[in-house]
Parts: sequence; C-alpha cells; structure tokens
Amino acid sequence: MSSDLSTKIQVLLQKLPQGLPEKEEALRLSLLAFLAGESVFLLGPPGVAKSLMARRLKHAFKGARAFEYLMGRFSTPEEIFGPLSISGLRDRDVFERRTEGYLPEADIVFLDEIWRASPPIQNALLTVLNERIFRNGGKELPVPLKGFIGAANRIPENDETAEAFWDRFLVRLEVKNLENEGDFKKLLTNSSDLYLSPLRENEALSSQEYEEFQKLLIQVEIPEEILETMVHIRKKLKSLEPGGINPHTASVYISDRRWKKTVRILKASALVHGRSSVVVMDLFLLAHCFWSHQGHKALVKHL
Repeated sequence: MSSDLSTKIQVLLQKLPQGLPEKEEALRLSLLAFLAGESVFLLGPPGVAKSLMARRLKHAFKGARAFEYLMGRFSTPEEIFGPLSISGLRDRDVFERRTEGYLPEADIVFLDEIWRASPPIQNALLTVLNERIFRNGGKELPVPLKGFIGAANRIPENDETAEAFWDRFLVRLEVKNLENEGDFKKLLTNSSDLYLSPLRENEALSSQEYEEFQKLLIQVEIPEEILETMVHIRKKLKSLEPGGINPHTASVYISDRRWKKTVRILKASALVHGRSSVVVMDLFLLAHCFWSHQGHKALVKHL
C-alpha cells in the first residue's frame, strides 16, 4: 500500500471519533468493515449516537452519497428504493423505480430500526448486500454501496426472514450510553456541531483510493498457521452448537458463508496495519463477528 494511502487511513482512524467519547472502537471497527466491503449492525437504545456514527463514516469517503431512513412498521419499498416510474408504466409498460436520491444510488446507507422492515424490503436488501445489485424492473443495476449500517435496540428472534437478513451483518457492535463521568461532562460542555466533518477535504478517501485498497486486499496472504487456528476456533464453536459436546451452553452457529466473509475483514486489518499477511492479532476481530445473542459475547471472546 502506498504511503499516502496508508497515512490517509491512519488519519481517518484518528479523526473520525473526535468529539465522540467511548465510540472510538465502534467507529474504527465500522470503518474497517467498510474498507472490507462488509456491513455493520449497531445494537443500542435510542440516543446513543448510532445515526451520528453513520454520518461520520460518510465523511470518510469523498463525495459519498448517503441514504438514511428510520424504518417503521408500515414503511414501503417506495420509501427505500424509490417511487414507481409512472412514465415507465405508461409509455413502456415496465414496472421500474426512479432511484435517484434513494438507497440504490447511495454509497453509505444507514437504516435505523432495521427489524421493522417488511419482508419485501429485507428480501430486496439481501440482493443489494450480497451482490451489490438492485433489480429494477427487467434490469440489474450496480449499487455503488461502500458501507451499510443497520441499527436496532434488539436482536431478531424467531423470525426466519429476519434471521437470514441478520446473517448478512458481519460486524456486530453494541453501542451504549456514556459510562465514564468525565466523558459525560465533556458531552454536556461540548458546544461544537458533532454532525460536521472532523476531516479536511483532502483527508477523505477518493473513489480511486478506495478501489486501490480493494485490489490490495486480494493480495494479502493468510498463512497456514492462521488457517489452522481458524479451524481450531471453528471446532470449538461447533462444540457449542445443539448436539455438541457442551449441549447445555448457549448455541453458536456460524455458517460457511460467514466464515468466508471474515477473511476480508482479517485481510483489511492486516493491510491497515501495514502488513502483507494476516497475523494472530487480527483474529481478535472475530469476537465482533460471531455473536448472535448477548449470551454469546463472553463465549466467543474467550475461545
């Protein structure tokens, strides 16, 4: 990686959390996920800066178009993907949407209260997240998505559609109210506009730099000892599944697809730290990828 790109990423990691105490780790992990092309889920109650974090991450990418929406029980696909094109129906007898200004043309997406999304919206989002494609009428439109954040104050349970959607969020982070009294006082006395970018214009990543990072990502190596360690972790996780050797512990199921997706974030971590191969330290990121319920966190963290 060029020294200029490396320096720019380090500046982003340092500056994006400015003015947001106790959100540093979540912001840096979210940026890492975006650089790896993966999605992020933020778990937390209202008012803990989830939407503010999403806006901060938008500033990391020069000229990024953002789409932000608070999902409701009656939210429709038109509100997310764009209204129906009347002229398309009238003149060409085609069912297609006018997507300008909506999710299919956004670089950064933040959907709050994500589990309120209806099954049709979630199903369409699966294609967007998996393939970076939006099916609009008879066309498949490429989506310029660099980062997707879903947020809610709960984890989906006993909902097959939501569970499939939940599996697409590789990095899962819990965001809480401020716990440190000093940080709380800083919050009360900080008069700056936290929604303004903390970056200078030349510090954001350009599209070319983002593409350069994606190409370099492919070249990062995973040594045999790291692969063996991942095999060992997988065996321990499987022992926690129903029917495993510890049937009374909380079950932890990790799909092959999820394991495959972790490779990119491990490589991104190595690349951000100036390495050409993954090391054991990068594997600590898995603790943020493999929990599905609150009870899993301690189990996964100490494997």
